[in-house]
Amino acid sequence: MQRVVFDCMIFLQAAARSTGPAAVLLELVENGMLQLVVSVEILDEIGDVLRRPELTTKFKSLTPQVVTEFLNRLQICSETVDSVPKVFV
Repeated sequence: MQRVVFDCMIFLQAAARSTGPAAVLLELVENGMLQLVVSVEILDEIGDVLRRPELTTKFKSLTPQVVTEFLNRLQICSETVDSVPKVFV
């Protein structure tokens, strides 16, 4: 299975719209077609971004409950790594 890391924009698009390319990527992860790799820092960043007032105003679907459920989905279907290099070569 191919391991993937998504940019934060993919998570925003998937959380804000349940249809579309980003949502399909998350479905591929949940269906075991891709292995999503995250870190605690990535999950924290996603939570921060999805709760930003300018985004919750623009995307009415980003309620606190939706954000919490989305983050829970990510934790369930992803592999969390502890040691992430700060510099990649």
